[in-house]
Amino acid sequence: MKIFNHFKLSILFPGILLFVGLYGCSTNNSHAQEALEKLNVPTGFNIEVYAGNVPNARQMALGKNGTVYVGSRGAGKLYALPDTDKDFKADTVYTLDEDLRLPSGVAYRNGTLYVGAVNRILRYDNIDNHLDDPPQPSIVTDSYPTEGHHGWKFIAFGPDGKLYVPVGAPCNICDPEKEIFDSVVPLSTQRGGSSRFHREDLMFELKWEDRELAARQRLDMLDRECHDAFATRKDYIEVEALHG
Repeated sequence: MKIFNHFKLSILFPGILLFVGLYGCSTNNSHAQEALEKLNVPTGFNIEVYAGNVPNARQMALGKNGTVYVGSRGAGKLYALPDTDKDFKADTVYTLDEDLRLPSGVAYRNGTLYVGAVNRILRYDNIDNHLDDPPQPSIVTDSYPTEGHHGWKFIAFGPDGKLYVPVGAPCNICDPEKEIFDSVVPLSTQRGGSSRFHREDLMFELKWEDRELAARQRLDMLDRECHDAFATRKDYIEVEALHG
């Protein structure tokens, strides 16, 4: 199944690209500063705290006028960090929504903020103009699996205009019965409907740079080796993983 020829690596590896940003979204500035002091950046680069008091920050998305939207996991909150004076520091921290279930993934497109919250994809229309009075979200879909284990999502729009949504396996080592698990779903936010493809499709059908493809193949091989090693251990007992 051919999806498209070029695909941003950030969709598959958001944690790598957001690593620096998460330090800047620590629960307070003092802890964030301590973390920054342990980092070494190349000559000519500088790293500073963009915003503190953003508990449990996860994926980020850049909106209009430099506003950074931030999801969370266990905190269940959705944040907005505007920078109206363009000094590269957040002016304030808005809590747009709360009591959501693992709203880790956020994506911004044409003035609308999309949020992945386990089985639901939510949309907040015209969000840039309503930071202090956010609207109630519309539900794009609530048809994804409700399992929380690996159910959090990191989402992004592809060059085809579709929203790409991962569906993690509900376990660490297993072969899920439902086909949708362990897949990525390209979701049309305009017309509704979706298709899906699995990890193997991503690895062999998307045209990455050679070194990126080689790195992904290596990671996939190590993943299979680890799973095989655990699967053959007679004393192995599967336990629920704890994630923040």
